[in-house]
Amino acid sequence: MCGGGGGDIIDVITDPVTIITVVAAGILAPGATFSMSAALWAGGSIVAAALFAPSMPELDLTIGADKVTQGRNVSVRQPVAPWRVIYGQCRAGGIFVEMITTASEYLHVFAVMACHEVDSFTKLYLDDKTLTVGTSPFTTSASDSNSIPIYEVTAGDFFDSDSKIRWKFHTGTTTQLADANGVSDITEWTSSHRLRNHAYMYGRMKFHEDIFANGMPGMSAEVKGAKVYDPRDSSTAWSNNPALCVRDFLLNTRYGLKVSAGEINDSTTTVGGFGYAAARCEDTINSNNRYECNGIFDLAQSPKQILDLLLSSCSGKLIYQNGKFNIYVGYHSAPTITLIDKDFIEPVQIVTKLGRKDIFNRIAGTFYDSSNDYIVQEFDPIASTQYKSDDNGEEITADVEFNFTTSATKARELCLIELLKVRQQIAMTCTTSLERGLQIQCGDFVNVTLSNLGFSSKIFEVQEWSLNSANIEGEPTLVCNMMLREADPNVYTNSVLSDIAASKEISTDPNINTTFADATSVTAPTNLTLTDKTGG
Repeated sequence: MCGGGGGDIIDVITDPVTIITVVAAGILAPGATFSMSAALWAGGSIVAAALFAPSMPELDLTIGADKVTQGRNVSVRQPVAPWRVIYGQCRAGGIFVEMITTASEYLHVFAVMACHEVDSFTKLYLDDKTLTVGTSPFTTSASDSNSIPIYEVTAGDFFDSDSKIRWKFHTGTTTQLADANGVSDITEWTSSHRLRNHAYMYGRMKFHEDIFANGMPGMSAEVKGAKVYDPRDSSTAWSNNPALCVRDFLLNTRYGLKVSAGEINDSTTTVGGFGYAAARCEDTINSNNRYECNGIFDLAQSPKQILDLLLSSCSGKLIYQNGKFNIYVGYHSAPTITLIDKDFIEPVQIVTKLGRKDIFNRIAGTFYDSSNDYIVQEFDPIASTQYKSDDNGEEITADVEFNFTTSATKARELCLIELLKVRQQIAMTCTTSLERGLQIQCGDFVNVTLSNLGFSSKIFEVQEWSLNSANIEGEPTLVCNMMLREADPNVYTNSVLSDIAASKEISTDPNINTTFADATSVTAPTNLTLTDKTGG
């Protein structure tokens, strides 16, 4: 909330939607008379200040598991169910809104997959069988009167020559019509059953004791989800870019937070802008996009939980400052500001090492594997023998669940970033003049030069920022208080992330640009002389 007028800051603190941005790294910090603050909001599995702290009771590393993830890959029938949202590409089960048997002994099922328009359906899963849409044995030879393709199973385990399984997909447009075959075949399904703004699939099958020996098969589909707006070229199209998906959730008036466009920093050239972050997500790392967002959530989850899930796919941080939402994905931007001795108007306070509950040397967890039908899989843990040695030989594991990551390589890259970041343990709280502090906001990287602490252009990340009043030399003065955490620019580089071996430690000094004297090594004095001062 730096910059701008005081009215903008107060609106942020009092607005019930944006008050939730002051989380993760800290809470509103009290000053002498008032405090107006901002703090980093990071992904649920990746917390700004404590990161993957393995013994943090307040951090739920399996957010939504009881609501979405357990039934994510199967369709279910519920009398009341929350809407579901799909970003990127993933396998999703649906909510049956109608299951009916007609006199012709056909079972008709309608399963809503998402509460919004999707780009397309690419695969159908019946139990453990995968049918690729448009590819034999799941092809189309005709369309209905509304030009919706009709797909049939023409071979394989679910083939019945007398009564082929028929399937249709509706992407959920705002002008969507009721399914023509449903209207003609089912008395109860009328032209009013359009399910506009809801993507759904409609299947028809006839019982066959050999084909359906175990009853109705489990049903799900691979879906390319929501279309999102891209401020870089003003286009709206499908994308699994995390920055664009977060932006869509903030702005969406149907299932999102209904934030106004004026509250979004869409800059493509400055750090914090959604356009800039989107470009960084598409940087090439290990021959793929740096970050991708592929998953599903439901609206029974809180806005914070949902944003946590989205941000976890890009090591991301979200802040609301100066009247706008800003996003910082995991990427190091070179500092443009250097804080020196004269910028600090009160003594700085230093913490040189994190406590046991905030540290780890190994990360293990799960992700949804797109190469194995999106079944939950464990990825090979990222660990460091060096860090384990630094922790007195104790293996300290952080367990994570990546609900919006579908690649083992990407999951391990995200873990490696956090493993390396957590070893940057020096944190400092400081007070600067208002003039200097207003040039900085949460998420920025700054250089710090303090000769008495051995800092020479040492890089820190701003994790908390607050505007306070303080008593300086007997006078009430507006000041900026900040919490800074040391950072290493090498963490996000391709050369580091391309090496995701199971045992990994960073090769650079974990306290870079720090020139403290070594207290355990004393240089022997030289050229000593002894002079007799007694007069003898």
